[in-house]
Amino acid sequence: MHSTRTENASHLGTYNISGPVVDVYRVVTPGGATVRLSVTYELCYPGTESLLTSGPVYDLTVSVYENVTKGITDPSVFNVPVFCHHRQMKTNYTSSTITELIHRSLLSWR
Repeated sequence: MHSTRTENASHLGTYNISGPVVDVYRVVTPGGATVRLSVTYELCYPGTESLLTSGPVYDLTVSVYENVTKGITDPSVFNVPVFCHHRQMKTNYTSSTITELIHRSLLSWR
């Protein structure tokens, strides 16, 4: 288990199924949503994440990260295609709830 992790995260276990060793964590947000994420043990790369919201309507969002590399391997992916130059680009990006929660959780483990 990683020694630096968010205080409100529960370590669910360490697993390996024909691949890298991953730690799985569970975090319950102040709003009552449950976030479950897996990160590789050695490099803390994200593997999977899920967000289950509760209330009168339940919502489950699952994300899987594949072929993750350290750093930017191909900077050209950030070039705006020519066919998009006639459109005004959106300058403010609002991340999804799950992305924001996971980002905060991962930053607190570092």
